Amino acid sequence: MAMKCIIYDGVKFPKFKKGATLILKNIIKKTDAIVVTSASKAFPVPKVEIPELIVNAGILIISPPPAEIKPLDDALRSPVKTRVSVMGQIIQEEATQEVKVHNDNVKVKTIYIKDNTISKCKVSLWRELCETDVRSGDHVSITNVVLNVFRGETSLSTTSLTKLQNTPISIS
Repeated sequence: MAMKCIIYDGVKFPKFKKGATLILKNIIKKTDAIVVTSASKAFPVPKVEIPELIVNAGILIISPPPAEIKPLDDALRSPVKTRVSVMGQIIQEEATQEVKVHNDNVKVKTIYIKDNTISKCKVSLWRELCETDVRSGDHVSITNVVLNVFRGETSLSTTSLTKLQNTPISIS
């Protein structure tokens, strides 16, 4: 079985190399990933041959294909935390702000987009995506955003997999 691994202890990171085989102890097991912390132990062991099918499954976990492109009204009716891709025209943008996330200052910028199914959809652009050169009036494609509901407001939010691009065609 292939699984994503999140390493929070930088000292252990050099042990995690392509092709390396490790036994891990004291990890946190989540439904879609394992987490290595300072309490975790990583023991190198002799190489294990892994079938190509499992290697390919691991590659898909690390770099999944973009989520299906949906009209905004369908995207906003998706279950919370569902990954979707959307296209639309930016109709409004707000100034970039800094917010605290797990005691770190993180940049976030809100834009509003529309398509021919809905007149206004909030999209939060996190971290480096808030620096992307897109403006009001631009037609954009946004891949791999997730649906959020915060304080009763439904919106889309970027992820580490999100790509934001200007599109040359009219979408609205």
